Amino acid sequence: MADQAFEFSAKLEFRPIKDDDIKDLQTYCFSNKTIDEINEEINQDLDRIENGEVFRIIADASGHAIGQVRIERETAQSTTANVGDLHVSAPFRAFGVSAKLIESVVKTASENGIETLEIEVMKSDVAIIDAYRNWGFEERPTIVLQKSITVGGPDEVHDVLENGLAADEDNDELDLELDLENDDLGEMRVKESETTSEDSHAQQELL
Repeated sequence: MADQAFEFSAKLEFRPIKDDDIKDLQTYCFSNKTIDEINEEINQDLDRIENGEVFRIIADASGHAIGQVRIERETAQSTTANVGDLHVSAPFRAFGVSAKLIESVVKTASENGIETLEIEVMKSDVAIIDAYRNWGFEERPTIVLQKSITVGGPDEVHDVLENGLAADEDNDELDLELDLENDDLGEMRVKESETTSEDSHAQQELL
């Protein structure tokens, strides 16, 4: 069969999530999850969406939810929020849908008193880091030290500062931060941790 080329057009808009988006999200964005799993996740967000703590933005192509992104802040008064769960259906990634979703994130944040956006990704996710840098996120070096607490484990703490000891651990995570009050560019914060983060926000599907 000879190769064939097709042209198609779709009306693309960005809007808040609706109940009937779940089936499309499972088809286009979360094929590894069941409809029940997606429905449970969204239901867990409903009260927080109502309170202005969570925002889910849908990329709608002619009535079909082909992409989404999630914004979360601790309270409705918080001026810092996390960006995560950015997913775009593969056939639509070439049309700049991810960038448009981030534009919608910035607009939504500005309209709701959010001044800083953060995104946490693994240091090894170079393509994702580059994408967010292109979208205005910049790097602010910050070291985050972490101590795991084991029940029943030793609780002795040595004064390593007096002994002149210093730790220089490898970076495992990048926390990217966008300051909405600082023109077009923001700040990207680098986190150093001894353990690998399992934050699902790091698992993003980008253009």
